Amino acid sequence: MRVMRTIGVPRLQTLPSAQRVPLVLYHMEGLQYDEIAAKLGVSMGKVKTDIFRAREALRRKLRLKLGNETMVMA
Repeated sequence: MRVMRTIGVPRLQTLPSAQRVPLVLYHMEGLQYDEIAAKLGVSMGKVKTDIFRAREALRRKLRLKLGNETMVMA
């Protein structure tokens, strides 16, 4: 849940749905990997990979945003 508050919903919308949906189900709905896999009809490995990639993409976006804000403030 902390991840969602930090990055905000608009940034979530920039993710491909294959990454966004599992991330939201995990962090906002509280589902476990196996539950997400069953709900989406994919393997648990794919769920883990998609969540990992979503987190990495959001980290990059956040770093860019923070970097740009720091440059503006300087």
